[in-house]
Amino acid sequence: MTADERHTGSVSTATAPAALAEYDDWPRGPVHLCIGEFDGVHLGHRAALAELRRGADAAGATALAMTFDPIPVEFFAPEAPRSALTDRDERVRLLFAAGAGAVTVLRFDDEFSHQLPDEFVQHLVDAADLRRIIVGADFRFGHERQGDVRTLVGIGNRCGFRVDVVETVYSDRRIVSSALVRNALLAGEVVDAARLLGRPFTLTAHAVAGDRRRGQGLGHPAVALTLPADRIVPRDGVYAVWARLGTERVPAVANLSLWATTGGGIARHLEVHLLDRETVLRDDAVEISFARRLRDELRFPSGYDLSRQIARDIVDARAALENG
Repeated sequence: MTADERHTGSVSTATAPAALAEYDDWPRGPVHLCIGEFDGVHLGHRAALAELRRGADAAGATALAMTFDPIPVEFFAPEAPRSALTDRDERVRLLFAAGAGAVTVLRFDDEFSHQLPDEFVQHLVDAADLRRIIVGADFRFGHERQGDVRTLVGIGNRCGFRVDVVETVYSDRRIVSSALVRNALLAGEVVDAARLLGRPFTLTAHAVAGDRRRGQGLGHPAVALTLPADRIVPRDGVYAVWARLGTERVPAVANLSLWATTGGGIARHLEVHLLDRETVLRDDAVEISFARRLRDELRFPSGYDLSRQIARDIVDARAALENG
């Protein structure tokens, strides 16, 4: 593999996660390209992708979305708490759903991060019949973020492609951004996060086989779930959620909190009570969509008081899920 071939990515025109491919596997024929981290694929991203699709369809071109793995913020701060709103596969699925006709995922590593702006764009020009690039107004690229929109326009004039900047999207007079979504989740404001994303915040957790938690024996059996280590999670508390088990969508109450582990440590876990259903899960993947925060995590003087509160939480969760 040559140096020019090392920055491989993933490209696919199917709804399944893309398989690894070289730049040579990019779509043939004219291509319109939208570049971004696309973490969360929020309303601002979706507006850019809608414009990408509109222009590509009008020109008979492929609407290609480009993202990165890992996202740059995680590459440059590997010791920081994980902050991704989506994992790679979820991001790819959401990009297709938002209008991309193909998706490429480039590996963001040390060599990639040291490319000069002209080097990065030359890879794109060599890979496809590039007619148009769409970016956000704050787009920066190349080593130490040397390139900006003006840089890209200049290269486009030389190389024969057009550059368009997508309009900023606002929500309640705030610029929609991945950082804004993260802040909402860290505050437990999952309704606001859903408004910014255009859908509920969702993550996939896994059942802990044989684990029994507080609700067990109190008339409210619960399922213990381990959280993904590479994703941001909302603030601790009790939430009304939807749990997807395979193709089935089940209403539930979720408690997100710190629990003692079998090894004597402390970790964040999710405890979910599935409403109107007795289900035994053994290492099953459960997709959790957060609908509304019901209350803070509380301590109770007795099992009786806890059981009464869980019953109230169930009533509140049903109302939240029915009305939202």
